[in-house]
Amino acid sequence: MDALEENLFSLLEKLAAEVNTEALPLIDLSSGSPDQPTPPEVIDSLQSAIHRREKPWLPVVLGANHRSARRSPGSIARQYDVELDPHSEIAVFQGSHIGIGGIPRALLSPRAIPHLHRSLLSDLPLGGAAVPGGVLWPAAQAENHFLPDFNDLPREVADKAGLVVLNYPHNPTGALATPGAVRQRAAVCSSSPGADPP
Repeated sequence: MDALEENLFSLLEKLAAEVNTEALPLIDLSSGSPDQPTPPEVIDSLQSAIHRREKPWLPVVLGANHRSARRSPGSIARQYDVELDPHSEIAVFQGSHIGIGGIPRALLSPRAIPHLHRSLLSDLPLGGAAVPGGVLWPAAQAENHFLPDFNDLPREVADKAGLVVLNYPHNPTGALATPGAVRQRAAVCSSSPGADPP
């Protein structure tokens, strides 16, 4: 537990509290209704929507038969020209944080090491730290457009990689991964002794 970082949003709340005084009150623009009660019309709309049968609550487990999984292959094919099987290649989560935190533990063997691209979102290290072997951060520097440099990892460590998570658009810098950068990282992963054949 000591290896886990503090949640980013908890840290931001603490920093805001330090500068929020009666003499100089802070208006927090990071929240939906900056330091004010939720507008009544928003509450009324929520109360009305909860009774509408066409908008049910999401189930706890979203399988391949869920409408989101069934519709995803079509939209992904149109946008990215990639065909995916909803039964074996699409996972639907109630939120991206749940997926980010759970995927390393679900997919990695006990001896594999997750290589997680450094960001300020605490869910990335949280998911990786749950896997025996620890978490490694390939260096991502401004001069390299915040792309991870796998050459910084010792070869014997890189060979044990079971999962590489790239965070793009990069949070919090907004940096993008170009197609060439993604191909380069895919080549590094494919050369790992434990990699599945392409």
